[in-house]
Amino acid sequence: DAAAAAAAQQAQAAAAKQQQREEQIAALRRAVQCLKMLLVGASDGDGHASDEVVYIERFGRVLDVFSPVLGAQMLDDVLALLSERWFHGMLSTEKAQNLLLGYPPGSFLVRYSTTETGSYTISFVTPQHTVKHQRIKHVAGTGFYLQGQPYATLQQLITDGGHLLNLLIPVPGSPFQALFAQAQNVIGGYTEVPQNVG
Repeated sequence: DAAAAAAAQQAQAAAAKQQQREEQIAALRRAVQCLKMLLVGASDGDGHASDEVVYIERFGRVLDVFSPVLGAQMLDDVLALLSERWFHGMLSTEKAQNLLLGYPPGSFLVRYSTTETGSYTISFVTPQHTVKHQRIKHVAGTGFYLQGQPYATLQQLITDGGHLLNLLIPVPGSPFQALFAQAQNVIGGYTEVPQNVG
């Protein structure tokens, strides 16, 4: 009957709306966790241990690399970058080199520059099996520069400009990947872990 069909349709719409709301809340929680990791994560070589305190130096560094800050767009930018397997955040040059040792040519990671505030560094293994570091200049509101070539986003730089440095294999070990592994789908009793190729 029509009344039962309408009630069923309303219940289905309410369930879909509730699921959408839960997904939005989960995404917001993940964004907050990402910001927390960026702002109060493990010691980043500047002498500050992870003690749930936001130090002004670290806050400033985060603002520099994500500037200009455009409200909610910043959260989207943070999530997009931290979801990349190749992004390792605040990692010293020495730790990056040690992490890359033993990986084949073409292996790489991206981290914040330890010497130039607001910039990034690509650490990569060359065809000669040595580890090199290439600075990525970030100009707020303009983009990211690799060997003088501009790119709108860091992701575009890796995708479209990665061939300039032979960037082929993202090195595992990003501290942020655990946050995105939590975003799993259960299908028929099986858990599907999203593949974040990039």
